[in-house]
Amino acid sequence: MKRLERLESLIRDDKLWPAHNVQQALAYSSTGTLFSIGRDSKLRSVQIRSALLDATSQEAIDDTADGQESGSEAYVQPPLSGQPESLHINRSGTYAIAWGVSDEDEGRQSLSVICLIYADDIAEASPLTDPAVLDRSGLAIMQVEWHPFSDSHFAVLTSDNVFRLYHVDDLDCPEQQVELQLRGRRPLGQLHLGATNAIGFAFGSLHLWERFTVYFACEDGRIFVLTPIVPFGAVVAAAAVVELHASCNAMTDATQRSCSRAWLQRVFPIGGRPPAPPGSLATVTASAASLDDHAPAAAGPLTTLAPGGVEEDSVLDIVSSPASEGETAVNFVALRGGTAALALATSGGEVALLAVADTAQPRWVVSPPQCRMAGDVMAGLRMQSAVLATPSAHLLLLDCARLPEGECDMQLLLSPDDWEVLYAFQPQGMYCLKLPWLPSLSALVDGSSKEDGSDVDLPPTQLQAVAEWAVPKPDGFFPSAAVVGDAMLGTAVVVSDGAGAVRVYAPHVQPPPFPPDDSASPSQDASAADEEVIQARYGEMLAGPPPEDSPGPSSQDAKWSNTPQGQRRLNDAIVSLRRRHVEYQHQACHDLTEHTKRLASAAEEQVKQLRALQERARDLRNGETATAARLERAAGLRANLDARLQLLGSLHHSLPRPLSAAETHLRAVELPALERASASIQASIADAQSRWVAQLAAEDAGCKERSALTVANAVNHTALPPQQAMKLKHSLKETAKLIAINGMKVEAAAVALQEAGI
Repeated sequence: MKRLERLESLIRDDKLWPAHNVQQALAYSSTGTLFSIGRDSKLRSVQIRSALLDATSQEAIDDTADGQESGSEAYVQPPLSGQPESLHINRSGTYAIAWGVSDEDEGRQSLSVICLIYADDIAEASPLTDPAVLDRSGLAIMQVEWHPFSDSHFAVLTSDNVFRLYHVDDLDCPEQQVELQLRGRRPLGQLHLGATNAIGFAFGSLHLWERFTVYFACEDGRIFVLTPIVPFGAVVAAAAVVELHASCNAMTDATQRSCSRAWLQRVFPIGGRPPAPPGSLATVTASAASLDDHAPAAAGPLTTLAPGGVEEDSVLDIVSSPASEGETAVNFVALRGGTAALALATSGGEVALLAVADTAQPRWVVSPPQCRMAGDVMAGLRMQSAVLATPSAHLLLLDCARLPEGECDMQLLLSPDDWEVLYAFQPQGMYCLKLPWLPSLSALVDGSSKEDGSDVDLPPTQLQAVAEWAVPKPDGFFPSAAVVGDAMLGTAVVVSDGAGAVRVYAPHVQPPPFPPDDSASPSQDASAADEEVIQARYGEMLAGPPPEDSPGPSSQDAKWSNTPQGQRRLNDAIVSLRRRHVEYQHQACHDLTEHTKRLASAAEEQVKQLRALQERARDLRNGETATAARLERAAGLRANLDARLQLLGSLHHSLPRPLSAAETHLRAVELPALERASASIQASIADAQSRWVAQLAAEDAGCKERSALTVANAVNHTALPPQQAMKLKHSLKETAKLIAINGMKVEAAAVALQEAGI
């Protein structure tokens, strides 16, 4: 109780929390910090784990100073545009998502991603700017969750049955968008299910294809399964990818088998690496890829099998009472554990606890996805997921808990330390559902049985009232709650009701008696047989360690856990364990600090070496630049020299200069001789021409005479002898040749005279 009082004093500090009538959205991170945010855009945080670890005993709790600061405030910039209705923190505690209704337009949603690593009391926020969500009035955000494989990806389900996967660095467009065709168009050859809306989703377990599976719950109680969906850049164990490749061999449909293998090879390109053995720490990163012509299909609705052999497509058809009309599903979560287990809350006050009996497998349809590219890299993917009538998994209705408040809204919260605890949160109160059957669920799903061959007996679900309050909901605001603590500190529930008041409740400390209800389900009353089953399963654990394995009390008659001496020794052991744990943490912190200093010095040396290498690289680049400039200058000088040499060669023949001895001898002796020779040649040519003219005239006269004779012979019918005709032709040819040769000689002589300048 002292620890609960200390926790309540930390949370309800007036310095950290505003006055009443200021609505708050709460969330608890894995770092042990409780965060709160309201309309004033102030992000408040309380360090719960560190504050309670400092108080390792009741005396230390009592001696804790009232003025000790364990919380802080930060202003979100830019401020939120509306009242945040929900706050979600990722696993590492680095980002938070606050979303609600926008103040500018009541029909629109507002969502902001807040960085929880901040300084100077300013927390940077990045609002969602996707026009497909913000620019559509009346479009509601049904659920927002961080993806279990990535602290930088979160999923958003909207009322138009579109599942979007965003990265915190790109809030303008979704990285992946899956349009669930749960209503509207009916593709050829596929089932038409009528109009239905998805109200929530839940991620699968870590078994085979379940790790990439998303379950969707509709308002009419039907559940669909979609696989595979994996964020770009998600890190997955290589052994798991090898198991998925092996599981493809069990698929009977050749098309589904080939598409599943092709998807694995594209998204997880293992390449030529050897198969990872089971338990290997090797990992593989998901690539931004998809199939060319196929997209994953939503299988369902999943058939729900209830006790007694009843099978229905809708969970509401089994758990709803006949008197209730218009009952719908209001909340949907996945329970933690090795086996896929789901919880579906209805507006009638029922909480249906379901188990997935069969392993989900991919279903593919011919639907080419649309890719958004950023250069050569895929930046976004849009797919239309049709609904196939053949589901790949079936559901088992394990139990149904009915809350006594009747028909109202409901939210389901999971405990951070105890997987067997589920909280049902209503505007009028909160209830705790203990699930002792969750560890034995895998045995039931696998079909195992006891040694005698009987079926596996599951303990019933236990319903316990945690708190009730009568605070009206202002303007439809649903109170916010968060489960804080861990296995070492214990758990508590922090509630910010509709009036803004913050309360702390301890579910495991003196629970109030649950009011009797005749209409409650039979599973709420544990029978004697069920008690025997519980004792048989958990009796040894509840009784504590045996005397020979642990030190017992000094008295031989004293028991370990049911005597004051045993309780005192147990409390001392708990306090000692906590002290050792704190000392170990301090020693580990000191060692890590020293190691961090050594790493910092080593990093400085590496930085110095890097800077020296950068300087050398810069000098080499400068030298390369200077060498290139020198080579370019040398090439220019060579071209200039070539041009100058060519100019000098042309000037040598064009500029005036004195005659040399050879030129003088040529002018004085050889040129006159050439002139005389030319004159003699000209005279010879004139003589030859006259002789040629006379010869030609004679020959012409002879030809005329011969022609006259020929005519006369022709008149006298006489013919020229053949020999004479041949001689005449021969002489004519010789004459033509002589004339041609003489003409060539004359032309040559004229050219020579012209060159000589005569």
